[in-house]
Amino acid sequence: MVNPVVLECIIDLFFVLFYIPVLIFYNVKLGLLSLFFVSIFLGFTFYYAPIMRSLAYKVFYKNMITLGEFLDSLLGIRTVKLLSIENYKFRQWKNKYKRALNTVLDSEQKSIMLHSLQRSIFYFSQVSVFWLGAYLTFNNEITIGQYLAVTAIFLVVMNALNNLSMIWNNI
Repeated sequence: MVNPVVLECIIDLFFVLFYIPVLIFYNVKLGLLSLFFVSIFLGFTFYYAPIMRSLAYKVFYKNMITLGEFLDSLLGIRTVKLLSIENYKFRQWKNKYKRALNTVLDSEQKSIMLHSLQRSIFYFSQVSVFWLGAYLTFNNEITIGQYLAVTAIFLVVMNALNNLSMIWNNI
């Protein structure tokens, strides 16, 4: 059974492949600008998705080491007490926990930075298409109807790619 969100993303991707030639048909300049930003957005998405997965695996690994150290001490509490190494085990666990928290913090900082870059590309592409479309409209190279159609189709394309990006990052 297919998740409805995934099904919607597949349908959106199909329409993206259909809408790009339509954008070029309306106006070559706007269509090529749209294609340029679509390729940058997709390229960045496919570039940073493996980085995010790697960071998530690293965080999971560090947390499991910390949990394992804690459970080893907890399950072997009699041995730890008999050997009088409670302070040593506590310091050892505390250092591993500190490293795990630092890894989580580093991962979150990188995640926020990469996500912000992606959102910047998303919004800059919209501003660029809006600006160029308005410029072409004021110079009577396209009509207002073509401008509205291009911007509406471009927004559909970018929102579909943004949804695809969110799903791709969670896979």
